[in-house]
Formats: sequence, structure tokens, C-alpha cells
Amino acid sequence: MVRFIHTGDWHIGVRRSFLAEKQKEWDRFRWKAMEGILRKAEEKEADFILIAGDLFDHNQISESYINQAFNLLHRSPCPVMILPGNHDPLTYDSIYRQPQWKKSTLLHVFFDSQPWQPPNLPEVVIHPAPVFQKSSKKDPAEFIKGIENKINIGLAHGNLMIPGKVEDSNFPIHPERAEIASLDYLALGEWHTWLEWKDSKGVVRTLYPGTPEATNFGEKEPGFIAFVEIGGPGEAPKIEKIPVSTLKWEKLEFNLQNHGGVECLKEKVFSFEDSSKTLLQILSQGFLTAKERTILESKLLEWKELFFYFSMPLEKVHLKPSPEELREISHKGGILGRMGEVLLSFEDKDQKREWKGEIPENIGKNLENPEIREECWLKIYQILEKLGDMA
Repeated sequence: MVRFIHTGDWHIGVRRSFLAEKQKEWDRFRWKAMEGILRKAEEKEADFILIAGDLFDHNQISESYINQAFNLLHRSPCPVMILPGNHDPLTYDSIYRQPQWKKSTLLHVFFDSQPWQPPNLPEVVIHPAPVFQKSSKKDPAEFIKGIENKINIGLAHGNLMIPGKVEDSNFPIHPERAEIASLDYLALGEWHTWLEWKDSKGVVRTLYPGTPEATNFGEKEPGFIAFVEIGGPGEAPKIEKIPVSTLKWEKLEFNLQNHGGVECLKEKVFSFEDSSKTLLQILSQGFLTAKERTILESKLLEWKELFFYFSMPLEKVHLKPSPEELREISHKGGILGRMGEVLLSFEDKDQKREWKGEIPENIGKNLENPEIREECWLKIYQILEKLGDMA
């Protein structure tokens, strides 16, 4: 029987320039998440912790980060096994070549791929696949082979070559590696999202826990660690998904025209709970009147104070043209001008009859709707503006 925490991709020392003065505060939250992992290990009475690569964001981070990480890990209630990943590989300047890592009795860095037996667990064998460079097209786990009558745990960092989803990737790992190598469990790192992969019998033996604390916008389902129990050789692992993140990263796409304007956007913004621990990025687009834009700019200043981090670029938010500017489109000539003529004619019941037979019936029916016509006007206007033809 073995019980352990599987984590990885902590990326200690990662920096995000857009956070500016918030970087130090972000670091503090990230350290809290890591401390939470150690508390979970104690709570679950784990035999050890596996870190499946990228403990550090790169090998040139400051000594203060390295020392803080070393001291933090030394507060672990159980041994910590560390696999170098593609961000912190075992190059000549590797962090792990500093003497304190080799002297530690609590921390064990895998410097080679020899099978390793954790202290006081004679039935368990860990098969590490440390990374020695930043990129490779070779499967880092291809040499792993389980030992009979042992609980065999593989530890690797790379990209599971899931058919139809992952192709031509860095450090490719065969999707059936756990089965091929007779492993009871394959602990992977590299992906920042939680992912379970079943063997041919439908048993989850391969897993990415993802990063315990998100490192950027767009990461899917970060913020977890795995607590794994294996009763004996060949038995199916019992896996518990445990949340540990301290911050939430949210990304929202919002069309100010189609989604109801500034008031609806306000409702969306206030729907996020615990805003002081939320990083929110809104990708907006659409048209606003000058008055609406002034109101929005005022709101942005308010919202910035509510969130840990808030961003809403307005490059794709345009001033709404006047009716006269829209109707000018019909005099532009070409395809877009012709479309403007059609739209203009549908605002006059007598003129729209001129297009009978030239426009499909379903399109003509849609153009009866003034909201659809306005959206069409704005789309054409936006195209012409990009082409520089509305200047």
C-alpha cells in the first residue's frame, strides 16, 4: 500500500510583466498555494510527494526564490521527490547542481533514470525520466520497464501523444506508456490542466494534475493536485482531485452590441465572486456612442479597484457612427456600397420591392428586422473603416 501526492509545474519564479507592481503580491499568493500542498500531504498522511517537473520556471531565477523554495520544501511532512522538467532541466547551469540539493535528506532530485526505492517502502519502485535539455523529439519514458511484484510508479515530463489531439510535440510520450511499461501509475507533468488517461481496461493509470496555481490566462482547469493510493502491484489507483489554488484567472469575451451594452457588462463583472482574489481579462468589441464610451471608461476605473487584476483593452470598441455616416455607405460603390443600398432600401417599404427576386426570401425576411439591419450597417462600416475608406 502506498499513498502519495502527485503535483508538478509550480513554475517558481515565473513573472508576468502585465502584473507590474502586483507581481510581489502574486508571488505571495503562489507561495500560499504551495504551503497548502504540504498541509494536504500531512492531512492525508502521504508517504511522499512527487513533483513531475518544472518546479522552477527556469534555471536563472534569483537566489532568493531558490532559497525560499528549498526552505519551503524542507517543511514537508514527508520526503519530496523532484523531477527536472523542460523549464528547469539538468543542464550545466541547473539549479539542482547547487550543493544543497544533493546534501538534503528530505528532498530527492532525480539526476538519472535509474529505478529508485523510496525510504521505508520496499514494495514501491519509482521510475524517473529526468529532462536534460529544453526540447527533444524523443519519448523521455521509452526506457521505463516495471519490476515484477512491485508497485511501479513512472515519473515523466512531456506531452502525451493523444491521437487526434497532440501531434509533433516536444518530449512526446506514448499514450499507452503505462501499459507498455507495466506501470501501476504514470505521474506526468508539463500540461497545466488536469487530465486523466485510461488504459485499455478503462483504468486511469496516467494523469496530469496540472499546475497548482494558474500562471496565465487561458489555462484550462488549473489549481489541483492528485492524492493517489495504490493498494498493491497491479491494483487500480484511487485518485482524489484536490483543489489548492488561491487565485482565479477569468477570461471573458464580450460583444457590447450583441450582449446588451455597458449595463449587461456591469452585471457580468459583478457576477464574479471574491473579486479581490480574481484576475479578470475582458476581450471586448463593438460600437458605443460617445456618451456610452465615457460611462464605460469611468466604470473601468472602478472595476480595476475591485479585482486583484483587471484588464479590458478598448482597441476593438469603436465609436458608433451617426445615421448619416451609415447611409453614406450606400454611395461608396462596389460590393459593400451595393449592400448599403439594399439596407437603405429596406427602410422604405416602397423601395424594398425593387429587390424582389434578387434577394433570397429568408434574407429579405431577416432584413425586415431593424436590429439586424443596424448590425449589418455596423459590420459594413467596420470593414470600410479598417480599409481606411470611411476617413
